[in-house]
Amino acid sequence: MLEILYIIDDLEPQYPRDQNYIIKYMLERGYDVTVVTTRSFSERYDQKIFYGAKIHRYPSIGRIGTIKIYSPNPLKLYRYYDVVHTFTFYTFSTIPASLVRAGVRVLRSEISHPRAKRVWRGLTVFKPLTELYKIRFDIVTAYNEREVESLLNLGFPRAKILVLPPMIDTVRLRMARKDLGDEIVIGIISRITPEKGIHMVPEILSELERLLEKDMGKLRVILAGRIENKDYGEAVINKLRKMMGNRFFYEGEIEDPVEFYKKIDILFFTSTIETGAITVLEAMASEKLVVSRKVHPVDLYLRDMESGILFRNPREAAEKLSLLLNDRKMIRNIQVKASEKASQHEYRILCRKLEKAYKRSLVSKY
Repeated sequence: MLEILYIIDDLEPQYPRDQNYIIKYMLERGYDVTVVTTRSFSERYDQKIFYGAKIHRYPSIGRIGTIKIYSPNPLKLYRYYDVVHTFTFYTFSTIPASLVRAGVRVLRSEISHPRAKRVWRGLTVFKPLTELYKIRFDIVTAYNEREVESLLNLGFPRAKILVLPPMIDTVRLRMARKDLGDEIVIGIISRITPEKGIHMVPEILSELERLLEKDMGKLRVILAGRIENKDYGEAVINKLRKMMGNRFFYEGEIEDPVEFYKKIDILFFTSTIETGAITVLEAMASEKLVVSRKVHPVDLYLRDMESGILFRNPREAAEKLSLLLNDRKMIRNIQVKASEKASQHEYRILCRKLEKAYKRSLVSKY
């Protein structure tokens, strides 16, 4: 039985994230799982979601920029583990993970595409950490081939890189599939902050209203998510209320995205920068029509007007959407293709791939 240690700066069990799926899967496989992380209001869900895991939480003692610093008990790190797995380059968790006694060390990169600032920083400001990762970690995971290229540019040998795409639970998400009715519901689910680009939604709707000649009565809009920038959030919500009236609903932060997807037919995704874009994959698996800004890595998931809509500006989004709203057969074809693509991100399949990589690396080292 493998003994696995996960070191994670922020563990929020109730949300569908890669690290949560991985921990859940490894527990279900009967492995001995220990987690070192920080204190959080979410910790009340620890044993409900991760029953049987040994989870040790420590208070944050400060920050360096966006990097959260905490002080885990050295005794929890001193014992030997078969595998230690940590998440995301240039975070605090990678330091203790590089020091733990373990048979195999695994690191998720989330380094993004070759032109991303994080790659430049990895070659300059964070170069000492990059060099440490090359020496200390046996497996470095990449979301896609663009990230593989980024890792190669940073000097990682190809033999150490494991392509492990973002994960979703397609089985649960199928519960949210539904046929289009007379009323079309547009949904946005996101943290409400400027980099998520939600201010573009009123602009898209304004253009759509012009194209539909004000025939917007059968459209509703639902916004869900935590407001992280108060002034920004209130401004966007007020614009949407003014535009849509009682056909706009703000639901706040929700715990189960599946319940959100059950209510909507179309997902608007307007983020300016992303790493995994899990929301897009979840919506695709739920057979929703995704209308997304053309950003990495969404353009790897969607083929424009085949499995979704990709746009560069609000007018383009509205023009493409207005065409589809008059062709429900085409919407259905897009939904099916999107669902097929999303099935490649099923967490059970990807976690099995990771499990095999753990064992293969252990065997090769001994």
